[in-house]
Amino acid sequence: MYSPQGVNGLNNYSQGHFEYFRTHGYVVLQDALTSDELTHFVRLYDIDREKFGPPNCWHPFDAYQTRNCNALVTSPGFDALLRHPKILPLITFLMGGPVCFSEICLRHMAPYDGEPRQHFHRDRLHWKNHPLRMDYMQLMLYLTEVDESTHCFSISPESVNNSILEGEAQLEKNGCVDFHGPPAQLCFSILLYSIQLRFARHKENVRPYKHIMDTAFVLI
Repeated sequence: MYSPQGVNGLNNYSQGHFEYFRTHGYVVLQDALTSDELTHFVRLYDIDREKFGPPNCWHPFDAYQTRNCNALVTSPGFDALLRHPKILPLITFLMGGPVCFSEICLRHMAPYDGEPRQHFHRDRLHWKNHPLRMDYMQLMLYLTEVDESTHCFSISPESVNNSILEGEAQLEKNGCVDFHGPPAQLCFSILLYSIQLRFARHKENVRPYKHIMDTAFVLI
């Protein structure tokens, strides 16, 4: 049963996040990590890629990306990121009950010399019995700065008050938002999304999912 009041100490802080999520299908948490935490996790990411890079646990994902989706095996220290006091309680609040993570991937985005391109898709369908229409949540955490000159994570906003649309119909109605920002900025979403490839200087991402972090949590 959905019950956000079950998370102690977060109601006042999180109500704004909840309402924004209802309206847009995503919410951004600024400065999710302190500068020391950011330095620690960037270093952990770099060591992981150095020790377990191709052809070991980091595998190609098209010509410009590599990713490690076994990050807790190769670098158990990333567990502290999943349980971070600014992250896990907010996930529990929004989802309304206990959660478990389903994957944590580290992603590296190499330089790209072609035309900008995107491939929008959803990882899972909506769960209509939930007030926010979700039984899972995806997180993207930038570990490096991302702007108009780099690759980025893109989403197509949607409100819980609107019909669920797919593909071109969703993009035509609600457009797309490019997720730009400094390191340590975190996006929570359940949306139609894409990684946008741009002609860019070298960028990295942690992916529970990205230097972005891509992680997915599911309601249990």
